[in-house]
Amino acid sequence: MISPTHVELLDTPAQPVRLDWPDTLTPGYVMQITVSLTQSIGTMLAEQNDTMPSSQSPSFFITEILGRIMLPVTFAVMLLLAVPVVYIPPRAGTRSWLPIWCLGAGLLFVVFQGLLRALGNAGTLPSLMAIFVGILIFILGVITVLLRIEER
Repeated sequence: MISPTHVELLDTPAQPVRLDWPDTLTPGYVMQITVSLTQSIGTMLAEQNDTMPSSQSPSFFITEILGRIMLPVTFAVMLLLAVPVVYIPPRAGTRSWLPIWCLGAGLLFVVFQGLLRALGNAGTLPSLMAIFVGILIFILGVITVLLRIEER
């Protein structure tokens, strides 16, 4: 007899053994654990609250949720990093290193934020710190640079 909730082991000829299959473990849950797809915040919260199965740690979900919430602020920081280019005098005929420095700062921000986020996903760094520290450091850095440019 084949049953979706019981498995018979046929290896033991003397006495068949019946194992109960958990009713809550459906094929959809098994697929969710094995396949890594982009998940919605609702799905991640459900996995965090143990209402859905998960193969990730709780720190991964908290970091990912905070990262998605702070994504517009991250884009604003990238725009702020480009603002010093506005201070290049138009038609001056001189070469300026300012665009290169702005591009380098943007790359440094992306790498630094990715490193902090990876540490937050692994649980090595608290999730709040992993998301907010990089953004705060670069916002303060850009404000400092803009104030120094304005003083000239």
